[in-house]
Amino acid sequence: MAIETFHDVMRRQGITCRSFNKFCSLTAVALGLKPAHAQDIRHAMETKPRFAEATEKYDGNFILAVEGNPPLSQEGMSYIIGGRPFLEQLKHAADHCKAIIPWGSCASWGCVQAARPNPTQATPVHKVPGLVDKPIIEESDDEGARKGYCPYEVGGKEPTTCIGCSEDGFWDKGSFYERLSDSASRPTRSAVPPRPRWAQA
Repeated sequence: MAIETFHDVMRRQGITCRSFNKFCSLTAVALGLKPAHAQDIRHAMETKPRFAEATEKYDGNFILAVEGNPPLSQEGMSYIIGGRPFLEQLKHAADHCKAIIPWGSCASWGCVQAARPNPTQATPVHKVPGLVDKPIIEESDDEGARKGYCPYEVGGKEPTTCIGCSEDGFWDKGSFYERLSDSASRPTRSAVPPRPRWAQA
C-alpha cells in the first residue's frame, strides 16, 4: 500500500501545482530559509509520509518540534487541528517521540495566549499534565544565547527593546512604553554592528 503524502492530499483537494509551489516558497520564507530550500520542502511533501504514518514508521526515533501551546480548558477544544484537539495530538505524538523541542515563545512559556486571565488555560509544552517523560530541549547551542546576550545579529534590537514575544511573561508585566530591563545590567555583544540606514530615520 502506497503511503499518502501531503502533496497527495493537497492535489486531491484541488490545489494546483502553481499554488503548491507558492506554498513551499512561503513555508521556506516563514522558516527563515533561503529560497533554494523551497525545492527541499517540495520534495519532502511529495515523498515523505504524513504525520500519522511517520509516527508509526519512526516510532521512538524522531524529535518532536512543537509550535504553539495547548489550551487545557474544555478538554483542549479551543485549539482544533484537522478536527482533533491540539492537546490530544500533542500527547499522542509525545508518546512516540525521542525528545521534544518547544519551538518559539508560545510553546516555551505561553506568550500572549497565556496572559491573565488566560481563559483557555494555554500552557507551555513542558507544563502539560500527563505528557510522557521525554527530554525537552530548551537551550540554544549559541554561546551568546547561553550568556543572555541580546540576539542583535539575528534581528534583535538592544536590551531595552528586547520585549514582546521574546520575554517570558511580558504580557502581564505592564505597558509597551515602559522600560522593562536595565541595559547596564545585561551583557551585550562586544561588537554591535551599526544600525542600517532604513532604521536611522
